[in-house]
Amino acid sequence: NKALDPTALLGASGCLHPASPAMLAGQRRDYLLEEISMKPTIFFSHSSLDGERIKPIKEYLTKNTGNTIQIFMSSDGASIPFGNNWLKEIEDALAICKLMFVWITPNSANSKWVYFESGFAYSRSLKVVPIGFDGFKLEDLPAPLNLLQGFNINSASGLNNIIAVINREFDLTFPNFFDNDFYENTVIKSSIENSSELLEYVNSIKCTFYPKIKMDDESSFELKQNWHQIFLEVLKAKEESFTQEKVNIYGVGYKIYPSKEAKPCPEIYIDPLSLNNVWNILKDLSLKTYEQKIKNLALAIHLESKYILPDDHFLISSRLVNTEVDLDTSHPNVLYKFRNILFRINIWDDNRPRKTIKWKELVIIVDQDEQDPIPLLSLIKLLEKQYVIKKR
Repeated sequence: NKALDPTALLGASGCLHPASPAMLAGQRRDYLLEEISMKPTIFFSHSSLDGERIKPIKEYLTKNTGNTIQIFMSSDGASIPFGNNWLKEIEDALAICKLMFVWITPNSANSKWVYFESGFAYSRSLKVVPIGFDGFKLEDLPAPLNLLQGFNINSASGLNNIIAVINREFDLTFPNFFDNDFYENTVIKSSIENSSELLEYVNSIKCTFYPKIKMDDESSFELKQNWHQIFLEVLKAKEESFTQEKVNIYGVGYKIYPSKEAKPCPEIYIDPLSLNNVWNILKDLSLKTYEQKIKNLALAIHLESKYILPDDHFLISSRLVNTEVDLDTSHPNVLYKFRNILFRINIWDDNRPRKTIKWKELVIIVDQDEQDPIPLLSLIKLLEKQYVIKKR
């Protein structure tokens, strides 16, 4: 690797010149840019909330073009305050790109950062192509992006428009390799679960890493006492963008607070639209901070205040007969199975002076080996249809 070749730092006497880390980093960056610029290079501008949705399409493109094209993926700018080199990385990527696809979704339609990236690219005479994705139609796109020619992705042929543009711009001849199976299994399968419609029902999601977790077989796993330090190490290893305020950790789409108990444990609050993105982070955090691998993680769903849950379990089971939901009889407590997740509704009395208040909470339980999207929106819409969830 010539960027790290020590002979490049030798003077006439054969002695090493003093080289700063910045000099070495600059040499390595120049080398990588030189190597990458030999490939047709494309920039994906998108919201960070859509990253996990778009990543499989990028990987499929790279694989089926024999790794002959280079694709950069950006974020919506949320990580810029946390990473000193982020703007430089984007600037370097745009310097060698010839084509930009701007992924417009319900999450990114109002993203100032996406407009900044696309405007910067357009000013440098890059070809900028907007794509309507996850139900967003380009007909609804405001100026100035609506002045550019793009297309909506609502079928496999929509995905193949990406290949057509790449072939045209780089004078290539790749065949249309996106088929209905890929579209249905990769795009349709998870699109509804990442819809902004989820915000109509859910305010936030909380995952608590309890100090001790008891299993059905009476065994228990304890949380490591240095969990905070482990969290930081995991996030850095995953190259996640985050910042700290005392003991609180703030990432893209989530925040981590220690609970206010005698023995604090981490409480992770998640933006509903980031659930399927943050899920992979939760799994890694759990794997490193418990003594052994926990099979399932429980997520408490905080519904908007205008929605209420039933007061007793028999009102739940009776309303879910002849639906996709089954009563899970393999556990000692009341659990229901919906597709690839379990769920329950916790109901308990808070006996206060002169008044008894019923507290109710929807909890979903997800297997840590689960790879498919968490079908939270589908579950909530079914519960609403069956009058398990109702408006006040």
